[in-house]
Amino acid sequence: MKHLSVIQLAFSYAGSFIGAGFISGQEIWAFFGCFGMAGFAGFAVTSALCLFLNYAAIDMIRNTGSEEMGRLLTAGENRTLILAVDVLQWLFLFGITVIMTAGASALLHDMTGLPAHAAGAAFTALVLVAAFFGLQSLVTVFSLLVPAAAVCTAAISLTVLWRAGFQPAPAAGSSSALLPNWQVSCLTYTAYNLFGNLSMIVPLARFIPDRRTLKRGLPLGAVFLMLLAGSMIAAFLVCPEAGLDELPMSFLARTVHPAVGTACGIMMGTGMYGAALGCFLALYEQLAIRSGLVRERRVPFFILSGITAFLCSLAGFSTLVGMVYPVFGYISIPLFVTLAVKWIRGKRSGES
Repeated sequence: MKHLSVIQLAFSYAGSFIGAGFISGQEIWAFFGCFGMAGFAGFAVTSALCLFLNYAAIDMIRNTGSEEMGRLLTAGENRTLILAVDVLQWLFLFGITVIMTAGASALLHDMTGLPAHAAGAAFTALVLVAAFFGLQSLVTVFSLLVPAAAVCTAAISLTVLWRAGFQPAPAAGSSSALLPNWQVSCLTYTAYNLFGNLSMIVPLARFIPDRRTLKRGLPLGAVFLMLLAGSMIAAFLVCPEAGLDELPMSFLARTVHPAVGTACGIMMGTGMYGAALGCFLALYEQLAIRSGLVRERRVPFFILSGITAFLCSLAGFSTLVGMVYPVFGYISIPLFVTLAVKWIRGKRSGES
């Protein structure tokens, strides 16, 4: 794989956040949009935290040469703790792959009438095909997804805002006891994205040619995310009833025109595909660091993992989202605090 350009790094960084929850508007509504105007502040804080943590992680990787997440997210050399964090990360990456497969199954069923299990099998096969081409396929998917998602989301949101005359409705408030206010929401959102986001970006660290590319690419990617999320939050302010729908952005798209709803569905499917592929490849890369056998038996590993993810996805999209996201969010908070402290101490001591 060739070195990443600034724009490729920016798209890859932004794309690492765009999964079923984000692109559908479900995450943005639940964590930010439901709090009204405060949602803008919440996502701004989240964006800054994620940018800092990703920069710190990549900076440490470039200086130490180690891509093990367990070492990045723990202090000292406690092997048991490092292994525990690694296992937690593997479970999270596998869980997100399963969730994206379940989400795509439901989406394809709604759009095409295919039985959900057949749609899930087809989606899994497409992920496996792209996985055989390695990290370059991930960069390509994200390079296509991010600009398309930005244009589509902005067009839908601006149309909704124009029709409503930007008259914000009262904040609906969170319906989840786990997310009582926007401050807790932004910390939890940052934390549960930590594993998935870093896991997809970390394998790309060795393809970042210099610090200039890093310092320009990550902030540019953060700007793309702010534009995407900001346009969604603005639309939810004038149309809070969209938050009652399982796919809020799809609801907004259908209010514009049925054809726009179809286009939004295709965009969501692409987002799910990018997230599933990213987590699947990140899982392989992290396991391959630990075990040479995984790298040597890449094809059997891909096939077995794909089949297992498909079977687990049959539990259903909403059930899986309700279990995986909140649990990993709270578990991850101490880990991103450790990462930040570790990087700052390293800078002060001149060791990293």
